Amino acid sequence: MAFFYANAFYTVALECPSGKGYADIAFIHCKPNIPAMLVELKVKDTVNTALDQIREKRYFAGLEKYRGNTLLMGISYDRKTKKHERAIERA
Repeated sequence: MAFFYANAFYTVALECPSGKGYADIAFIHCKPNIPAMLVELKVKDTVNTALDQIREKRYFAGLEKYRGNTLLMGISYDRKTKKHERAIERA
């Protein structure tokens, strides 16, 4: 439900081209004082790998007006245990 609710306030871009690759999901608000959010999803990998990929491939390159006000989110899912990990940091 949160994903559908976000559509009311954010432009939601799946496989958003930016930097040297594609962010899995980008949430971009029309007001620069509200954080943009970049999400990288991983299966069988760590949240740190997801965040490293966002930084290394510069997924935030197209969001200059949000400089200092962007949230980077890594989400990792383990199919065996059915558990997920998440990490969020500011860029």
